Amino acid sequence: MLHVVLEHDPAIEDQRVVDEGFLTAQADRVGDPHLDVFACFLRDERRPIQGGLLGRLWWRWLYVERLWVTPALRGQGHGRHLLERAEAHARQAGCGAALALYRRCGYEIVASLADFPPGQRQYFLAKTLGLSDRLDEVG
Repeated sequence: MLHVVLEHDPAIEDQRVVDEGFLTAQADRVGDPHLDVFACFLRDERRPIQGGLLGRLWWRWLYVERLWVTPALRGQGHGRHLLERAEAHARQAGCGAALALYRRCGYEIVASLADFPPGQRQYFLAKTLGLSDRLDEVG
């Protein structure tokens, strides 16, 4: 008999089984995702990581899984530089979309259009700019 088991901090190997199963199933439906799991790191002279971005490219989309900068370095543009480097990598790989990136930056989907282009979906996003958004850009 099968059981559903919730696991905290699952083993990397177990996560890989699910990832590979998902990618195989999707590839059968919509083609090879051309998966590229990557990271961009912010390092100091001694090489310790002071910030980073974990992401993946698949189906010509950039997906940002995590973005972090140590508190002492926040507000100095390092997070923006990490995002810009990830975007440049995605463009170089032929990607043209970054829905997850926009969501992480506070954008919300306000509408979507199915099958545009055929087999895909186009999203329309919006973000209300408040005072704190403008101050973050200056800092």
